[in-house]
Amino acid sequence: MNPKHHEPLYFHDGNIVLTAVDAVGEQVAFRVHQSILAVHSPIFADMLSLPTSTGAATETYDSVPLVRMPDNAEDLKRLLEVLYCRPMLRLKRYDPNTPIIVKPLLMLATKYEIEHLRSTIIQQLEEDWPQILGAWDILELEIEAKTAHSRQQYLIGLFDPPDLCFPEPAAAIQLARQYNIHSILPAAFYHLSCLGVDSDWSQTHVNCAESGFERLNLAIGARTARWELLEREDFLCLLRGRERVKDAVARLQFFTIKHQKRMILVPRPKTYQAALDLTRKHFKTLAGKEVYFETTQADIAVGQTVELTDDVWEGIIDSLATVEAFERKIDVEVKAEPNVVARPATHNAFAAPPSPPIQPERRKIKLDLVSDLPGAQNLKVKYSVPDLCEKELRMTLEGRRPHGRNIGEDIDGYDKPYEVYFRQEQLGGKPVIYIWTPQPQEVSVDLSLTPHWSFSAAYPVAPITPTKQAGGTGQSILWNVLTREDGNLQDKATGLEVNSLFWEA
Repeated sequence: MNPKHHEPLYFHDGNIVLTAVDAVGEQVAFRVHQSILAVHSPIFADMLSLPTSTGAATETYDSVPLVRMPDNAEDLKRLLEVLYCRPMLRLKRYDPNTPIIVKPLLMLATKYEIEHLRSTIIQQLEEDWPQILGAWDILELEIEAKTAHSRQQYLIGLFDPPDLCFPEPAAAIQLARQYNIHSILPAAFYHLSCLGVDSDWSQTHVNCAESGFERLNLAIGARTARWELLEREDFLCLLRGRERVKDAVARLQFFTIKHQKRMILVPRPKTYQAALDLTRKHFKTLAGKEVYFETTQADIAVGQTVELTDDVWEGIIDSLATVEAFERKIDVEVKAEPNVVARPATHNAFAAPPSPPIQPERRKIKLDLVSDLPGAQNLKVKYSVPDLCEKELRMTLEGRRPHGRNIGEDIDGYDKPYEVYFRQEQLGGKPVIYIWTPQPQEVSVDLSLTPHWSFSAAYPVAPITPTKQAGGTGQSILWNVLTREDGNLQDKATGLEVNSLFWEA
């Protein structure tokens, strides 16, 4: 049975034919050049230089020597494409599928001692899994910025979860074990230790098409792993590593508390109140505010963000290295009883003089606090405080903002109880910048804030220039991107492909 020719890799001036079997059992023939194989691989060079035994007939095909390869035809095709640069090997930065994509190439590069190809693949893996703390911190910042961007995108109907944009640890560990790439194991195992076994890549990404919960979970930053790829030794290593980290953390006298972009080192707070006091002392924006703490280091929910309450603080604090502090945004819902304000009667201006308008009737209203947030029972609402709504709280009634401060004068009758909401005004926003040009080109975006504003997030990550003295502008950020015809952008500094630029202040 004659093999089928792989036309792009069947050179008519080639002087050797390699055949291999594809996934459906068919023979595929590649006609290539012995010199190309020999220059890249000492194994090929030795194999092609071996003399045939005396009297043995050399197998030929299409008038040139034939070598039957034991490798899969698809894998061999990919290797030959790389050796002939058709196309060149290009790996996407931080791609969670990189270990799966490069595995066949790495297998053949190792087998045939093609060192330059093996080195290229390992270099990309090491860039994805940083070797030094500074590089790891940069990766963490990029993940944080991407997560904020993903949440904003989800609000406008777009789905671009961080889990599809950053390395996945289990496949990386499997590849590193099989091909002795020990340099990436510490970072990959550390990331894996931050995930729970229920954070499964396959189930989550398959189910997200049908499950709104899974889709939302990914959009707000959930990370997963291909747990099924791990061996028994990998699980043992993971468990031992977690225990050692836990013991090391318990011996630390110091502790970190993070709020927004700032992190402080403090003595380990043994009580919840001590943590609150330290937080309000060192983060002036939280002084006097309702504060709560979150962590991703709880053993009972590894890798998941959980809120810490005062009830569990003393039992868990020795196993934690850091917590993140947030201001509690409390929504106060108040309910107005019926007939708060009488409506003026309508009249015919041509038939008779109008009756005097009915004056708004001032009545007391009943305020019922509705909230299940900790500490909300201590919150008081005094609507008589001057300018309260304008400066601190935003009042809405039936989805609209009342005129002035007369509750109900723009509502058509009160035949049922209405709900009046007092909520804190939102300061700041999350702008998204889209760029499209008819032809691909380089574009620079220089964004400056007014002096009293500062950046809290930017994606792709870019250097933030401090406040400028001249021109009355504040912090600024500069992106340099390449536009695409499909509307996507490639950040020149990081190589990331995004559909927009995102910033938060």
